[in-house]
Amino acid sequence: MDDLLELLLEIVTEGAAATAESKRVPRLVRIVISGIFLLLGLGIALLLLTVGIDSGNIGLTVAGALLLLGGLSFFFYKVKKRNRKP
Repeated sequence: MDDLLELLLEIVTEGAAATAESKRVPRLVRIVISGIFLLLGLGIALLLLTVGIDSGNIGLTVAGALLLLGGLSFFFYKVKKRNRKP
């Protein structure tokens, strides 16, 4: 059952990622899908960060902080790159 769920989630995320990058899809749909991915990634990073802080586990805290900083920096890089294009 776990393998089936993993396969289903992999198909959905790959399809959504391809849709978010496709120029054939309307801009609003691409923005919504990208926003969902951003919220999902930030949610996982914040979950790791809060669990690490609550349990006193330095490894989880560092992993959560790095994921949070990496995700936010990637987001701002993409936005800045997008705004630079003519």
